[in-house]
Amino acid sequence: MLRRPPAGPRQDVARRAIQLGLRGATLRQFVEEWTVGVEDVSALVAEQREVLRGRGAGQIEIPREEVYWPTAAEAAKPVGIERWGA
Repeated sequence: MLRRPPAGPRQDVARRAIQLGLRGATLRQFVEEWTVGVEDVSALVAEQREVLRGRGAGQIEIPREEVYWPTAAEAAKPVGIERWGA
């Protein structure tokens, strides 16, 4: 876990993200083939809400984020993932 304010600066990964709307066959393929996992963090969010109320934003713990790089180029190609600097 990392300890920082929810909107605080990121130190571990320099990257940007975009949000895309998927429909039809692409959405179906994303859900059925490309999704590697979904994790319910509701309990963590509820717990951290209490930390925020009691001790302030600086004490909130958030899950560590990791960039996912497919191991095979064939797995990355359909979703347009390119490894920077590779």
